[in-house]
Amino acid sequence: MKISEVKKIDSIYSKRLIDKSIPNFKKVGWGSLRSQKLRFDILTKNLNFKNKKILDVGCGFGDLYWYITKK
Repeated sequence: MKISEVKKIDSIYSKRLIDKSIPNFKKVGWGSLRSQKLRFDILTKNLNFKNKKILDVGCGFGDLYWYITKK
């Protein structure tokens, strides 16, 4: 990846991060809260989280963690 591309991506996400009016799912590029939930539904469909530990690093704002704890 070129430096100019990295700078462009950095600029986009840096602005989104500090903008309090943008919901978390939009900050990381998801189209809607509904589509984020659908992805989480599919991702966790056949998994048993009882007595398990989840490492949710580099996954946005930890929304998957909150989704799983509500489930």
